[in-house]
Order: sequence, then structure tokens, then C-alpha cells
Amino acid sequence: MKVKRLRLSLVKREQLFARIPPPRTCKYGITDNDILRISVSPELVADLLDCLHSDDELDLIFGLMFAEHLRTRADFCSLAEPSLPALTAAIRSALAHVSSRVRADAVRAFVAFRTSYDDYAAVMRDQLARADPQPRREALAAATTYLAAEDLPARRCRDICHNRLHLRVFTTCAEAARLVEIAFALRFN
Repeated sequence: MKVKRLRLSLVKREQLFARIPPPRTCKYGITDNDILRISVSPELVADLLDCLHSDDELDLIFGLMFAEHLRTRADFCSLAEPSLPALTAAIRSALAHVSSRVRADAVRAFVAFRTSYDDYAAVMRDQLARADPQPRREALAAATTYLAAEDLPARRCRDICHNRLHLRVFTTCAEAARLVEIAFALRFN
């Protein structure tokens, strides 16, 4: 029974992989350029939804990756319009997945579909405040999409850089430096 379930699970992501036209950009693996070359069809949207609703972690990871990159294509957006509520609900539910890697990938897909969420900024602030470093890092990378200059006063940025107590909020000094870069960009744009 378990072997049959695993085989069915592999088929879900394999259906997405099979849609990539040859030649692939990379001999091993899939790149965003490979995904962007896929021909959009209703079957692609159905396969994507199958992956996003899968119990298998790898299916979900690949589904989120494909969703993130396909969102930039106008032909995908117009074709997937009827399925958008199901896509966005699946992405939102992945934010609460048990796996940190899935949650991090879900943050990237959530950012790609941000115009579909009324509470986008609040959810991203929540991701930024969580203890898990992978989703927090992705939320930090997308900070310019949900934070305004007044959200990051200059004094707070200086405190983050110079006070080791504040640095404990982030996993590395590089993350704190990235926040300062974002604050600087927001303040002067």
C-alpha cells in the first residue's frame, strides 16, 4: 500500500517535469528558466493544483516552485484565473506546513501571489517575527514588498547593527545587514 502511494505521489511532480520542453537548462535539476518555457494549458493548472494538495513534501516543494515562477506569466495568470482561489488557498496552507523548507518555499510563492491576499503585509510581518530562520529569511528578502520606510526608523536599524542583543533576532549578521539595506532603500526611495 505504501509503495503504491509513493508511486502515485511521484507521478504528481513528474507530470510537471514532463511539461518542460527539451533541452533543459541544467542536466540535473530544474531552473526557473525551464519553468518559464512550459506551455501553459488547463492541464498544467490541474497538475500544479495536484502538487500543491499533495501529502508528499517534495510534490509540495516543486508545486510551490512552479507556482512562484509561473505567476509572472500573463498567459498563466489568465488561464489560471478560475483556479486562483484554490491556488492561493493551497499556498496559504503551506505557510503552516510542518516542514521548515516547505514554509520557506511557501513564503516565496506567497510573495509571488501577493496581490491575491488582502492580509499580505500582516502575514509577512508574522513570518518575519517567527523563530524559524528559513521562512524568516525569505520574508526578510521580500521586505520591500510589505514594509514602508516608517516601519523601519533609522534608530532601530542602527540598534540592529550595533547592539548584539538585537542581532539575536536574526540568524546571522548578514540578515541584519540586509534589513539595514532594505531600510536604507525604503527611506530614500
